[in-house]
Amino acid sequence: MNKIKILFVGFPFSIHTARWIANFIDTEKFDIHLISSIQYDYNIHPSLKEITYHVNRYELKSVHEGIVIKPLDILGRFNLNFNITFLNRLFKIIFRKLSLVSKLRPGIIKTIRSLKPDIIHTLESQSAGYILSDIYQKENIRIPWIHSVWGIDFDYYIENEYHRSKLESMLVNIKILFVEGTRDVIYAQKLGYKNKIEIMQSTGGISSKDIKKICNNTERKIILLKGYDEKPRLGINGFHALLNCIDLINQNNLQVVIYSCGEKLTHLINEYNRESLNSPFRIAEEMSREEFIDLNLKSLITININDTDGMPNSILEGMANGAIPIASNKSCLNDIIENNENGFLLNPYDINEISNCIKWIVNNKSLLEDIRIKNQQLIISRYNFEEYRDQIQRFYKSLVTL
Repeated sequence: MNKIKILFVGFPFSIHTARWIANFIDTEKFDIHLISSIQYDYNIHPSLKEITYHVNRYELKSVHEGIVIKPLDILGRFNLNFNITFLNRLFKIIFRKLSLVSKLRPGIIKTIRSLKPDIIHTLESQSAGYILSDIYQKENIRIPWIHSVWGIDFDYYIENEYHRSKLESMLVNIKILFVEGTRDVIYAQKLGYKNKIEIMQSTGGISSKDIKKICNNTERKIILLKGYDEKPRLGINGFHALLNCIDLINQNNLQVVIYSCGEKLTHLINEYNRESLNSPFRIAEEMSREEFIDLNLKSLITININDTDGMPNSILEGMANGAIPIASNKSCLNDIIENNENGFLLNPYDINEISNCIKWIVNNKSLLEDIRIKNQQLIISRYNFEEYRDQIQRFYKSLVTL
């Protein structure tokens, strides 16, 4: 039986790309290929294995076991695989500075023409979706196209005239559209999309092995904060809200752990820690998935403040393991969080409102056990990884048998 051949176009370094491909694609049934949707950042995520990666060899710094490299010889005599490090680096600098050739579009076209995949699946809109849309319109491609909308792809860009036009054009040729929540279903319809649409969280939900027995409230002594600080990410607002609660945090011997901490927020926290003898703030080192799950099990609150968001995996993992969520009301989270009932969805710029919710949770720990159980059951029923996997593979097969 021939395998279904899928070409993914996306960020090869991204954990979201890696989780989707590694978690949902059975390599005994599917022949998986990947090409980057951006120039000059080709390193591949270490969890990706048993796939073919289409890339210019001289752009790839390293590759791990289990990856087959398919070179793209689109530059003719300029595409040299230098063995001398100095010359290799010099060539890359000259190539980039002079912009002699835009490799991205011709590289994808060459791959599609030579590979002849059964399905193309783009992951994220503003890079992968836009460039494939341009290729489909100008190169008369007829291969079935699946597209995954990532968190902010619609909400952050739809009011911009240029991006709205690009999104409308992109949606014309897509056969199956995956979005993260009801908000983006509505956006897709407003943008004129008329084909099949499914709500699928971009990293594929939560595996049963990542959902643990919920601990008692007394064992939860951590507040988790996601620390991205480049707009539309507003981890700094979460930090200032926590500063408003600093006396209460210290009185309850709580620790604030900031993960994925941006440069600006790192500077602010380091400044505060230098001036404070008993600071509760700790910046987490890079963690494994298992370490992050364990941290959620010990957390009273998980905070993720953004100007816009999709269905953040960090909030789902927190809810699945008993942390009470505080997040932006400009996200897809209202599909699963009812404000003031099983979590808090707030104006991301209202620092006092965020502070008040933190204080309420800390002062009412005894009231939270039913909420924890409800949230865990909700995540298991709505975002079950194993059910997602079977459903996604059926979507791929349905396009090939049309």
